[in-house]
Amino acid sequence: MHQVKKILQSYSQLLNCKTPKPFGDGHINDTYLVELPAGQFILQRVNNKIFDTPVLISNLSFLFNALDKYTKTTGKLLTPAVLQNKNGNFHTLDRQGAAWRLMTFYPGCRSYAISPNKDISYKAAMAMGRFRLF
Repeated sequence: MHQVKKILQSYSQLLNCKTPKPFGDGHINDTYLVELPAGQFILQRVNNKIFDTPVLISNLSFLFNALDKYTKTTGKLLTPAVLQNKNGNFHTLDRQGAAWRLMTFYPGCRSYAISPNKDISYKAAMAMGRFRLF
């Protein structure tokens, strides 16, 4: 948990944060719920034994910048916002070389490893298509 506290210090949004709680049932990445009076966030460590960290950071930085541009242009948010750290990066590296990212959290929302029905799959495809056409 000491390492998590060090990562928290790299995000100005998380100053005076209490200890994050493990969140979700992911089996690849480590995910934590961070609760503050101003709102809730998800802090996630991407498993660097599974993902190539430099490639991940490059690809996701491109994606997160595109999503940010889309949101600013259309006023629509397709995914939870990925927040930048104090250095303006979307990821913070720890001593072991794993990338951490911070996202807004929306209570009551769900994510699925496998879509439970066609309607949800259709809505996901439509959202991806709208973004792709942007």
